[in-house]
Formats: sequence, C-alpha cells, structure tokens
Amino acid sequence: MTKHNLIESFFSTPDEYLDFLLRLKRRVQASEDCKCFAILEKMDESYYKYELSYGGKYIADYVKIFRPTLENIDQFNEGCKILAERLEIYIETNDTSKVPENPPAFGDLTHVV
Repeated sequence: MTKHNLIESFFSTPDEYLDFLLRLKRRVQASEDCKCFAILEKMDESYYKYELSYGGKYIADYVKIFRPTLENIDQFNEGCKILAERLEIYIETNDTSKVPENPPAFGDLTHVV
C-alpha cells in the first residue's frame, strides 16, 4: 500500500475486464477517500490510456487491448501498482525527472504511441 492510499489494482476478475472491453469506453475508479482516481479509456480499437491522479498530479501510460485472461489481468494490475509507486515518487518529490519510465509499467501489454 502506498503512503497516499493510491489505487494499485483496477480489475478483480477477467469477467470484470470483459464487461469493460465489450460495453464501455471509459471506466473510473476512486479511492475510498476520493483523493485518487484511476481512469481506463479506450483511445481507439488497439489501445487504452490508463491514468492515475492524486491532488492535481497524474501519471499515465498506454496499454494494448488484451485478451481477458487471468494472466493478462494480473499483468495489467501489476502495471497499475507500478504506476502507483511512480506517482508516489512524483507526489513526494514534485519532480517528474525522478519518476522512472523504464521498464515499461505494463510490460509487453504496454502500447508505444
């Protein structure tokens, strides 16, 4: 858990992701204290934008549309956790140059724009 209670996971099950994949263009989650927001948005038919924000600061990355397997959900959620850790660095330092960009947070699910 991060110091600022940032969102570290987005989907609980492959079915939850499948519902997003088939029905929605955008999905938003808020932390319990409503200070952190995670947004997953379809940008086109090949990738998503995942954005995590807290107190006016945010971090984002692009993710390929992926198959709804447990392995892919786990990998996506691991990327969410990595972005939470990176946003924590930004919040603490107020310096984007201290936030690592590599390795890509979502591994081979990362979409390069």
